[in-house]
Amino acid sequence: MRKTLLLAASAAMVAGFATTAAASTVPDTQETGNVVLQGHVPAFCYVAAAGTPPSGSFGDTVVLDQGTPPSIADTTTGKLLASLSGATSSTAGFNRTYEIVCTGANNSVTLTATAMNNASGSAATGYATKVDYTAEADYAVVGGAAVSPITQTYVTATSASTGPTTLGANVRLAVTNPNVTLKFYAFNTPGANDVLEAGTYTGTITVTITAGA
Repeated sequence: MRKTLLLAASAAMVAGFATTAAASTVPDTQETGNVVLQGHVPAFCYVAAAGTPPSGSFGDTVVLDQGTPPSIADTTTGKLLASLSGATSSTAGFNRTYEIVCTGANNSVTLTATAMNNASGSAATGYATKVDYTAEADYAVVGGAAVSPITQTYVTATSASTGPTTLGANVRLAVTNPNVTLKFYAFNTPGANDVLEAGTYTGTITVTITAGA
């Protein structure tokens, strides 16, 4: 009986200590809660200054005719105008400008072009039904290690191209108008003295810019 009583007393004492310990807990001086706010922006582009695109999302139709009657050929010789063959990347009027805004960086950029072809077909000896030229794209950029502008060129006569195919790590199109400049210059016929056959000559410069990442 005594043993049983002693055990019961010990259990009671332990319970009492536990109650005392719980009751002596000190409250915090402050409580902190956090609400996390999130939002997401996907990589995308939009055109802020489009020009007057004949197709696609930006661009223009440029008529290179000069004089009376309007022509890309010298009306006294039939040969390509000297103002076209002598045009350079800095010649005024031989460019168009645009603003493209993209949320991503390191955008892929592609420049291609087709010669100005006359739909009449193959040319007779001494004549020409196509006019080649050099196309250039200049991209105003910010960020990363790139030096602005980034330049690409494409020569229609040889399909030769220069320049990078991406803007570069952490490089973005500058938020400015313009940030894309397309140029066209150094026009030429297959033969330096070719006479241009009558007709409409049409070529297209195409620039593609991806949204980046």
